[in-house]
Amino acid sequence: TFAASISTQNTEFPNSAKVVPVTKPTYPVPTIVIFKTYVFLILAKINILMGDAPLIKPLIDIPRMADIGLSMLNTCLKAFVDRDTEMARRLCNEDDQVDALHDQIYRELLVLMMENPRTIHMATYLTWISHNLERIADRVTNIAERIVFMVTGKMEEINVSKY
Repeated sequence: TFAASISTQNTEFPNSAKVVPVTKPTYPVPTIVIFKTYVFLILAKINILMGDAPLIKPLIDIPRMADIGLSMLNTCLKAFVDRDTEMARRLCNEDDQVDALHDQIYRELLVLMMENPRTIHMATYLTWISHNLERIADRVTNIAERIVFMVTGKMEEINVSKY
């Protein structure tokens, strides 16, 4: 649980509330399980929407994004269990890899759509998948920042993305 005390000098938190961790909270564990489920639900839903239509490009970068994102989730869970702030900080750097892959996919799909407007429907679904995987990596970074806060009592933005 968390104990909250009011501090008029602290402007980091809404309503000038200062949150101080006292014991080991469990909120990242269900969050990580929810995110893992969310990844599969996103992909399943889009797969159903796409139907049997042929892919407009080989899926190389999207599975890489999913692998990195799931690896980040697993690392985040381990960092939480071990209360390892260095591991949490390191995993935040992987977010830039996912951001770069998302940008690359977006540019490739944009070119495909301009060259052949009949690909717009499928390219939109692939862009949607890429976007959601990129957001999941961002959320894992947010959880890692909370792990650092949980251990140190200091809220900090660990990885300000280059993207």
